[in-house]
Amino acid sequence: MKKYCLYSLIGLLAAGFMACKKSQLEVYQNNPRVYFSAADLTYSFATRSSTMMKDTVLFRLNYIGLRLNEALPVKISVVTDKTTAAAGTDYELLPSYTMPAGKFSDSLRLVVRRTPGMATTAVKLVIALQPADNYAIGLNKNGKELTFTINDILTKPSSWESYLVPYFGAYSKAKYRFMIDTLGLSDFPYDMTRNGQLLYLKVKVATALAAYEKEHGPLVDAETGNTVFFPA
Repeated sequence: MKKYCLYSLIGLLAAGFMACKKSQLEVYQNNPRVYFSAADLTYSFATRSSTMMKDTVLFRLNYIGLRLNEALPVKISVVTDKTTAAAGTDYELLPSYTMPAGKFSDSLRLVVRRTPGMATTAVKLVIALQPADNYAIGLNKNGKELTFTINDILTKPSSWESYLVPYFGAYSKAKYRFMIDTLGLSDFPYDMTRNGQLLYLKVKVATALAAYEKEHGPLVDAETGNTVFFPA
C-alpha cells in the first residue's frame, strides 16, 4: 500500500512537472521577440583614407522564439527627435529588414556617408524597432533603440608623445592625416618599435611627403600654420 501511494505521488509530481513545462512552452511559443545587440555604436571616418566617402556599418539584430520556418520581416524607423543626421546625405537606411529563416541573429547594414560637417561635429542617428502582430520588441527594457554616432574628427593618438615623436616628430592633424592616407594605418602599437617597422614607415612616409611637395608644394597644417615635415 505504501509503495502504491509512493508511486502515485511520483506520478502526480511528474504529471504536474510536465504540465508546467508544457504551459511554459506554450507561453514561449506565443512570444517571439526581436532586439538589437547594442545600444550605441560609433563610426569615424577620421582614421580612414581621405578618398573613402562612404562605408557600410554592420549591426546585430537578434531573435528569440521558435525556429523560423520562413523569413521574418522586421520594421525599423528613425527616431526623428533624437536624430541629427540627414537621411540620404549622412546615411542610407532601409525601412525594413528581414531575419532569415532558421537564424536567431543576423548582421544588418547601414550605409554611412562622409560629409564636410562631420570634421567638426558628430551627427547622430537613432533607430527603433517597431512592434508587429507576429513579434514583440526588446529584451526586458533594452534592445529597442540603437544610436549611431558618425564623425570625421581626427584625434591625436595617446601613444604619440610616448614613443612616436622620435619617428614622426611633433603631432599635427595634417601630418596624421597624411600618414593615414599614405600608409593606410592609423594605429601604431608599441611592438612596431622592436622590429624596426616604425623606422621603415618613417622612411616611407617621408619619401611620400617629398613627392607630394615636388608636385604641390609644402603641406601646411591649417590649424597651426606650420609646414609638415618628418625628422631626418
